[in-house]
Amino acid sequence: MQARRNTAASAGAAVFIADLRADAARRAAEAAERSRQILEEEQAKDDAWRCRTLAAIEAGPATPTLDMAVARASYDERWAQLDEEAATTAADLAPLHYSDVPWPLEPPTVPWGVRGSREVPAGPSLAPTVEMLRDFFLLGATGAPDVKRRLRIELLRWHPDKFGARFGRRLAAAGMAQRDAVVARVHQVAQVLMQVLGRGAIGTHEG
Repeated sequence: MQARRNTAASAGAAVFIADLRADAARRAAEAAERSRQILEEEQAKDDAWRCRTLAAIEAGPATPTLDMAVARASYDERWAQLDEEAATTAADLAPLHYSDVPWPLEPPTVPWGVRGSREVPAGPSLAPTVEMLRDFFLLGATGAPDVKRRLRIELLRWHPDKFGARFGRRLAAAGMAQRDAVVARVHQVAQVLMQVLGRGAIGTHEG
């Protein structure tokens, strides 16, 4: 009698363990299937984005909108001025205010050439979208090498550590409120720029 009970108990335990293993295997298979579907969906989104970007660069705007073209020209001109100032020792201690920074897709708060505005924005402006920033930085790009060169220039400009190393003393001279507003905005731009790079804008267009 006891032997039969032991045999029945062993059989029941074996069935229970088999059920647990089968359930674990089923759950693992379901998780693997979900992961595969998510990966395929994300890959499809990424492929579609790459195709749209490649087509936009290869086709190029026949006549870019005047506002975008003017904004880009102003942006480049203001950065040229800031780079020139950074090369002089005297400018190293001159205050750098929020309005002095050539923000992409953000109109200057004072006329170009008027320095030292003490106006501090109530909060950092909304960061431009990945698509807006990509289109702005790549406006007029002539091919893969040019795309790569442009994005690397912007990455060096807006990397928070590099920006702080170049302009930290000037931001400090402008005061804490100005410095904090600039630093917050630089981080916003850098984050969106990293998304542009992360979506393969460089690798997609390399020859």
